Amino acid sequence: MTVDVVTVVLAPPDPYVPAVRWAARAASRRRAPLRIVVPATGSPAQRRTWLRAALTRSRRAAPRIVVTPVLSDEGDDRAARIAAADAAVLVVPGGSPAVPGLLRSVTCPLVVVPAGWAGRDTGPVLLAVGPSTSDTAVAFAFAEAERSGSDLLAVHVRHGRSDPLDGLDDRLGLAVAAFPDVTVRTDVADERCEAHLTRLATDARLLVMGRSARGVLLDRLRPSPTRLVAGLARCPVAVVPGEDGPVRASLLPEHGVRMADLLR
Repeated sequence: MTVDVVTVVLAPPDPYVPAVRWAARAASRRRAPLRIVVPATGSPAQRRTWLRAALTRSRRAAPRIVVTPVLSDEGDDRAARIAAADAAVLVVPGGSPAVPGLLRSVTCPLVVVPAGWAGRDTGPVLLAVGPSTSDTAVAFAFAEAERSGSDLLAVHVRHGRSDPLDGLDDRLGLAVAAFPDVTVRTDVADERCEAHLTRLATDARLLVMGRSARGVLLDRLRPSPTRLVAGLARCPVAVVPGEDGPVRASLLPEHGVRMADLLR
């Protein structure tokens, strides 16, 4: 059976309670099982204690979901990748050292939950829409808004002032038709979008972004907005890969190097 929501607990659970709480509520909204994975960090006794604590937290957040506990024999990064193989959503705490690698390579939607998230269940779902944002990311954001009964705020991330503003409605058209009960508002972020998205995320329940296609080499010169915002936002951030993966992190950008990539 495919597991819909996976939480990976990467250290003693107290700093990672928000990730467990978010995943449990997400599993409840999806009417799906939850799997909690503790990687091979710490002694066996410590790991069992951490897992019991995480199970208790998940049941408090969503008492009726089915929870499967797993003590992995793998380290943080590999345990997360294995867990993601049959998951619709992988949920990890923002403080995990595995986050940068997972942002580049994981093949299912990845939700990064900051340690300071207080469990906010109000506010809109934010969707950052740029030229390379996949339809999969757009559909994920609309589905999350529908499940939670939230509005959706679509933020057009412009790549320079020559980027037309009238393309946003076209990007959202199919999703608006597929999710007619979701109320949609729009906004614009010019040039460097990190500060704007981070500010909006303060009052949001979730921020959804597509995964960067700029490649590892360019990302080292200028980190992608996705990675920067995932580390700064005060709400959970969902990073959604495109329809075709990629299965592994590529060294070079998928679209070639553009001036906008260097400036942003």
